Amino acid sequence: MTEKKMMRLWKIIWAEILGLCGNRHVLFDNMTKDESKRFEQVQQLLSLVNSVIAQNGGQPYTDGIFAEGKKEAMKLRDQQEEVASLKAYSKREISHLNEQMHLAHDLQLKRITEMVNFHLHFVCI
Repeated sequence: MTEKKMMRLWKIIWAEILGLCGNRHVLFDNMTKDESKRFEQVQQLLSLVNSVIAQNGGQPYTDGIFAEGKKEAMKLRDQQEEVASLKAYSKREISHLNEQMHLAHDLQLKRITEMVNFHLHFVCI
């Protein structure tokens, strides 16, 4: 891959990462000796943090991916309780239903894990 193609790819990846973050970002010049510039950079960061807290209803950080995983785990638990309460089904049928729910749950977790790994891969490269 040529350097030009690599730069275009990084531009696309960077745009996707920024999009996932609501286009929120703060750039720091870690080498600056200018105290006013350092102060301004910190103020930008704090302003952004306060904005995120306000958008998240007073919470400094929320992660939709893991919230989705938690929701799916609760859904699985509810389904298991519902299946366990079914008196009209045989143990074999209940076991089959439980197996189907676990497979669906495992597939959902795999999808979430792949999505997280995909995004982490590009962030950490």
